[in-house]
Amino acid sequence: MKDQAKQNKIRYNNEYNRKAYRTYTIRLSRSDDADVIAYLDRFNVNSLVTDLIRKKVRDENQ
Repeated sequence: MKDQAKQNKIRYNNEYNRKAYRTYTIRLSRSDDADVIAYLDRFNVNSLVTDLIRKKVRDENQ
């Protein structure tokens, strides 16, 4: 019974996430982009990226 409840919760969460969120993926080379990776490892990447994009949008709309 616990397994079925767990599967139902996972299914619900996956469905909710598909409806409520959008995912973007980037791929960085460990050798060519080592400096970028080191920088990003210091931050909450989601917040960093969204803040930078919002700033860019504000700047373009002025």
